[in-house]
Amino acid sequence: MNLITDTIQTFPTFEMREAAFRGSVAALLPRSHAGPGAFWKDFSRIIGTVEDHRLAGEVAYVTANPRDCLAFSTPRQVLMAARMQGGGPVPGRSPKMTVPETARKFNLDRNLDQPIRTLSGGETVRLALAKVYALSAAVGQLAMASPFCWLDRESRGCLDCVLSAYRQREIPVSLFTLDGEEDTRQLSANEDLGPDWQASEPFQLTAGKVRLTLGSPLTAFDLPPPEVRVDDFNADLSSPCLWVGGNGMGKSLLARVLAAAIPHQGEFRIINPTNKNSIRLIFQDVNTQTLMRSFNMLGTDSDHADTVDIYRRMISMYNDLDQSGSVRPSGPGDDALPTIFETKAMLVAVRLARLPGALILDEPDWGLSRTAAVAFVGAVVNVAHQLNVPVILITHKPWWHRVVGSRLKIRKTRVEMAGGRVAGFHIQLKEYTDDAS
Repeated sequence: MNLITDTIQTFPTFEMREAAFRGSVAALLPRSHAGPGAFWKDFSRIIGTVEDHRLAGEVAYVTANPRDCLAFSTPRQVLMAARMQGGGPVPGRSPKMTVPETARKFNLDRNLDQPIRTLSGGETVRLALAKVYALSAAVGQLAMASPFCWLDRESRGCLDCVLSAYRQREIPVSLFTLDGEEDTRQLSANEDLGPDWQASEPFQLTAGKVRLTLGSPLTAFDLPPPEVRVDDFNADLSSPCLWVGGNGMGKSLLARVLAAAIPHQGEFRIINPTNKNSIRLIFQDVNTQTLMRSFNMLGTDSDHADTVDIYRRMISMYNDLDQSGSVRPSGPGDDALPTIFETKAMLVAVRLARLPGALILDEPDWGLSRTAAVAFVGAVVNVAHQLNVPVILITHKPWWHRVVGSRLKIRKTRVEMAGGRVAGFHIQLKEYTDDAS
């Protein structure tokens, strides 16, 4: 039995998907993708609408960014709250699982006391799935936005587990996704990704004695925060470079270290013979990276004169690669809210204008249909290569394996102390040349 086909609704754009998803929860979630004006308008309406608040306790939901539906500091607190909200055992239904049992079922038993802000994207969505699984005895509906964007192939079983639990209890489920989001077909070698995709911009990645901690002593109370150690590594790579590895392997963590967004010891850097500036990073959830700034503010906050020109070049390339629609090179109209794509493109333009040593795209397909994501990444890589800026792609989508210039495999293992407590993690990097077909 396919648990997906009769519960899924697909949409061509993020904005249409979000409108449908918000409608399923009585619009009790403010829009975070359309700028501060829309967010505060929604927020004011929500806090002034008492009669719809009763619905909040009747619908379990997972937002497009699963962190947005996790209100506590650690997975243990999230699951304890969900278990209490679920109430006592329901006649005719299975006994409620304990918090450790639920965590074990979703492969979170060793993350229970880890600060949520230090979880990987995959671990975060597994926690959101564990939460709605624990709520299944107390709610009458489940709504989920884009679950496929965060899970690797091995973690898809967690989604199936949740859907099966709700199906057995005859609770309505709605999955709101973007066109092609769950598509696993790889791009072919003759795919049109623009004239400069194969420019093979070279760079060197080197790591030496890299050490960092997750969280701080203040978040761990009497326990020291876990330490991460990265193996020494040195390789000559070419752009676009694809970082592969399962959920929680440390890909996004290393991206933040490389971009100097996380304090660390040792040397972890990219050597680019052309550009020697800092590495820049585009987050998976770009709404977080906007810091509630409007589209116009994103552009005007950049003091580099080339930002607007780079934005227009990317939009022109995007329109060439995706014939399904046309995006205005000048940005959204005066009365229009910016789309998630326009926000992504402007964030990239601001960073490329400073000619970074490399640009990292973390899950660039988030918020885009498959065709839009392919055209977006193609446009970014083409313009970046024209500026001699190498690009690193971090994604669970198998689309890119056959068309990238190089691949790097990242693997993380736990370092445990007596009693099973996680003392730290060990990350290995390795050039990945195996056949990905």
